[in-house]
Amino acid sequence: MTAEEATEASKKMSEEIRLVVERCFNEYVRQSFDAKSMPDPKAYANFTPASVKDARIQIYRREVDGVVSEWAVVDTDTHKFVINTSQLDYFQIFNKTTGFNVRMGKTFEDDPSWCPLGPEIADIEVVTGSCPKVNSENCRWCYKNNTSAAGKVMTLEQFKKIVMGFPRNLSQVALGITGVKSNPYLADMLKWLREYGIVGNLTLTGADLDDEMTDVLCQYCGACAVSCYDKAKDLCYNTIKKLHDTAREKFKRNMSVNMHIVIADFSMTHIMDVLNDIKDGKVPGLKSVVMLHAKPVGRAKNLDCSLSKENLTKVMKFCLDNDISFGFDSCNGHNVQDILVEMGKSHLCTSIEPCESARISIYCNVEGKITPCSFVEHVFEDSAIDLLNGNTKLMDVWATDKMLNGFRKCNKCSTSCPIYALDCK
Repeated sequence: MTAEEATEASKKMSEEIRLVVERCFNEYVRQSFDAKSMPDPKAYANFTPASVKDARIQIYRREVDGVVSEWAVVDTDTHKFVINTSQLDYFQIFNKTTGFNVRMGKTFEDDPSWCPLGPEIADIEVVTGSCPKVNSENCRWCYKNNTSAAGKVMTLEQFKKIVMGFPRNLSQVALGITGVKSNPYLADMLKWLREYGIVGNLTLTGADLDDEMTDVLCQYCGACAVSCYDKAKDLCYNTIKKLHDTAREKFKRNMSVNMHIVIADFSMTHIMDVLNDIKDGKVPGLKSVVMLHAKPVGRAKNLDCSLSKENLTKVMKFCLDNDISFGFDSCNGHNVQDILVEMGKSHLCTSIEPCESARISIYCNVEGKITPCSFVEHVFEDSAIDLLNGNTKLMDVWATDKMLNGFRKCNKCSTSCPIYALDCK
């Protein structure tokens, strides 16, 4: 085939994919939004079949368990659309502006257990150590054992190599940092992600946040989360307001600024104190409070991280009764689902994603080693996939790697964590 013939074939394929995308959008997605009264239907008002004509399209072929499928990733400036064009059993639309995401199978009720093409979300650690202290100390239960001592730094070129090895359905990258100044390449990473069609997010304490880095985060991040420590809640509240106000006033955008707070029985006093502050309007600029289940790893290795059903119910009821936007990490998904059903609010379960590790998301540490999630890094240390020392790309091993397949096929993962005892009792 000549170069000219190859170009014509590529154009023909792109046009065929566009037609498939338009048909699927009309027949499946739009009808589902209308029929199910999605919470934010306006989020997709500007994603129409016409907008697909100017999209960047990437085609992939996958073989899983002997079944061959073709996939199309349609990337516009505002949205990303992923579709299995062979079996028509996987559709995903991600809004790059609002962060709103919908995933479905052949029907709206179908919920795909994993994405054979590749992860939609990557958690990439870009620095260890150099952790700015909060109230003269580092986090008492840091699961990474980070301290203020200098650690390892991922370079921009290493970061690019890792991300470019993913299929283009990757929509979001959560950059794992200790401080916003701990990695000198952080600003360039966030800017490059935007140029590459991926939304970057991160969590910070605010301890080392200055005006320059505030501008960087507000210009390039899709969303930010601010950690809220006991005895340092004012730092968290002030950081949230600064990010929110700068994004709105200087960059004319409504960037989501969330709060991250550790939840366990031992932290209930702190959590209820913060929730009361939110109820009383003392945290301006806050989008949602996201509660992260404590795990017995790192400096919390010997800590009792249990969370009673009574305490979790108390927190959820308080948020619902006081109209507080809240969420949890997927580690708590199964617990939250059970309580919502008991509360007669099972309709909210459609927004819950139980353990998504090695299914929808993946973790990569600062050395470029891949494991299902950041909390099991030490468990799979010997079988981690190395994306930096060699030519291995995540897209080449995602569906075939023994370690990843073993984790995603674990029956327990749909109901609880297979590594830690995180079930509420």
